[in-house]
Amino acid sequence: MPITTVHKDTETLQITIVADFTVPVQRLWDAYADARQIEKFWGPVTWPATFTRHDMAPGGFSHYYMTGPEGERSGGYWEFLAVDPGRSFEVLDGFTGPDGNPDRDMPAMRMVYEFTETDTGSRCTTTTYFNSADNLKRMLTMGMEEGMRSAMSQIDDVVADLASLLRGPTGSGPDPLRHPGALLPDHPRHTPAGLGRPSGPGVAQALDARTGRMVDDLV
Repeated sequence: MPITTVHKDTETLQITIVADFTVPVQRLWDAYADARQIEKFWGPVTWPATFTRHDMAPGGFSHYYMTGPEGERSGGYWEFLAVDPGRSFEVLDGFTGPDGNPDRDMPAMRMVYEFTETDTGSRCTTTTYFNSADNLKRMLTMGMEEGMRSAMSQIDDVVADLASLLRGPTGSGPDPLRHPGALLPDHPRHTPAGLGRPSGPGVAQALDARTGRMVDDLV
């Protein structure tokens, strides 16, 4: 498993998770930046995620849902507060209800992801900030730590799996949701109240199988 340390600080209301990988920093960053890749590991093993939007830019939003063993769904969103490409991003992470809108009865957290180079590859440090001790305790009781461990245990396979990503889900060609800011073709351009606006056409990014890096690709 890639997670090496988990530190819970009840005084500063923070949880810091450090995970180490044997791939270059850019490859690890691309796994988070690309919707088709992040959905392969964002949910725990038994609750896989589906991203319907992933706008990785300041002011952008991600919409996703996780599907449980019995077909039940749990939705969530990210609001991107800051993005330093290849180095870090900061989001407001929250839950959504059945209507796709933010669930105000559930905790919202600020999360900072930092990507750094190491002697053996790369490191992702995730720091989650809570606005109250009750919210921190509630998320731990709900299994946040265990869920993160399960989810991040899948990243190694994702960053090594370039060929299947290029083939797409049917094996017939590249996946249309291969770049930040895209929407799944079988989902409507849905914008829940307060979650921003849909993205439009322009310059996408495709995965270069030789380098494992995202490159510009006109669409």
